[in-house]
Amino acid sequence: MNWRFRISFCAVMWCALAAPLVVADTVDDFESYGNTADLQATWVAALGDPDVELVTGPVDSGNQAMRVKATYSAFPIAIVTNGFATPVDWSSASEVSIRFRGTANSDPSADVLIQLLASNGSPIASGTNVGGAAQTSWSTLSIPLAGQTNLDAVATIQLVIFPYSTSVDVYFDNLEVSIPMVSGAITATEPGGSTIVTEGITNETVSVSLSTTPSANVTVTPSFTGEINVTPNPGIITPAGWASSLVFQVTALDDDKIEGTESVNLLFSTTSGDSTYDGLATSNIVVTVNDNDFMVTPELESPVIVGPNIRFSVDTRDNQLYSIETTDDPGNPTWTIQAGPFPGFGATIDLFVPLDRTTTAVRMTSDPLP
Repeated sequence: MNWRFRISFCAVMWCALAAPLVVADTVDDFESYGNTADLQATWVAALGDPDVELVTGPVDSGNQAMRVKATYSAFPIAIVTNGFATPVDWSSASEVSIRFRGTANSDPSADVLIQLLASNGSPIASGTNVGGAAQTSWSTLSIPLAGQTNLDAVATIQLVIFPYSTSVDVYFDNLEVSIPMVSGAITATEPGGSTIVTEGITNETVSVSLSTTPSANVTVTPSFTGEINVTPNPGIITPAGWASSLVFQVTALDDDKIEGTESVNLLFSTTSGDSTYDGLATSNIVVTVNDNDFMVTPELESPVIVGPNIRFSVDTRDNQLYSIETTDDPGNPTWTIQAGPFPGFGATIDLFVPLDRTTTAVRMTSDPLP
């Protein structure tokens, strides 16, 4: 038995699909046989003495097909069988099908049937096309397998023709078994139900997991929109370790900017040699980033007259801008900037304001660096 794979590819999406993806495994497309004798070594006339022949036309696809001529006799049934050297497991399959067509001069009442048999010859499942021998166009004869039992040990496929009154010719091509493709999924989990980090203080973890065993390594890459860092970047999930979640560390970037609390979008995407897991992405995780930088109201130390100026000392922070302002009416002030704005230096600095008898109040103001 020659096995080939004919796989229909479609885009794998991390969303609900209208119908499950299906892989059609070609059990026999009749292309590998060199002659009729080769064909008859695999497809054996088991009952009713049918004539089994390798033909080049008509065919459903490719260049060759199998013709079975069933002759009406006192025993109106013809069976051709294909026995596997070792029983096959089709418990995950959804359907077995074969393409067939009859001829115009065939008995219109002749039925065509396909069966799966166990090792002891008992039937496992079957499908019938009533009057199929008289169909002159290619059709599909199938066995739906949902709910069937004993599919883990299919030993034989047999084709049955019932020539009730005359001889019939039936052509067969492309025997396939359809196996639903397991759709992969990638999931990102926040262990605490949310992800909150603080600059220089607290970190968090996010776990990424797969739903099934991949056939190749899956590279998981984090993407984010703000001031966080995620490691590893990227991470890799192997087929051997797929059942364990890949843990990512989420850290806030610790800077000196006064930014307040921010929200950062984080998602994870995949690349893989396994098409099931290539091009998937998680939904967004919103990471809350708390700032450890804050505004400090400047305090002026006792002024000292230095020449024509008043000197003030102030403790500054290097993430703020400072200005010194004066007014001549503290009860109803109109403040005038005398110096600044200038950046702080993270140290105590001296500020000088011209000595002016009209000045009655002095204040220092600050703002975040832009």
